[in-house]
Amino acid sequence: IAARLTNEAIESIQNGLIKKKNLVYLELNGCSGNIISLLNGQFPDFEYMINSMVNLRYSNSLMASEGEQAVEKLFSVLEEDFILAIEGAVALKNNGLYNIIGSWQGKPLTGLQAATMLGEKASHIITVGACATHGGVSAAKPNPSESVGIPKVLPHKKMIKLPGCPVNPAWFLGTLAHLLLYGEP
Repeated sequence: IAARLTNEAIESIQNGLIKKKNLVYLELNGCSGNIISLLNGQFPDFEYMINSMVNLRYSNSLMASEGEQAVEKLFSVLEEDFILAIEGAVALKNNGLYNIIGSWQGKPLTGLQAATMLGEKASHIITVGACATHGGVSAAKPNPSESVGIPKVLPHKKMIKLPGCPVNPAWFLGTLAHLLLYGEP
């Protein structure tokens, strides 16, 4: 099904029926297993997705930019239409200081800050994996970082939850293609 949906989405983009959307893939407190699973997927594969379906604007693991330059790219999407995919739980302890994802204007940028700022502006939110959907292993007792799933941080936002550890890449790509073609499943 994912291959059919992604092919249909790409054909619609090529025929000018729909536009490629911006995608932010944010990795927070977790093992990065979902992005690794996505990179190992086939038919369709990750390269196919970023070249044909979306404009990947930010990924902690996959972008060439680093430091404040990477964070500038991350926040440049706030004025645009974008889909936010979040992998990993959100550390709440000490205002999120147990999960620093970068530096912004001379201060640490926490996963909590990024998830909140981006989540408020995203056209759609996809929580990718068990940690993002409900806290997963990151939130297991004794939970010293006070990690929680994304729904606890953005309780008023509608989101698509893809639980799994890791998520099957076809689930993510199929969901993404469905968003592009038809909106929320």
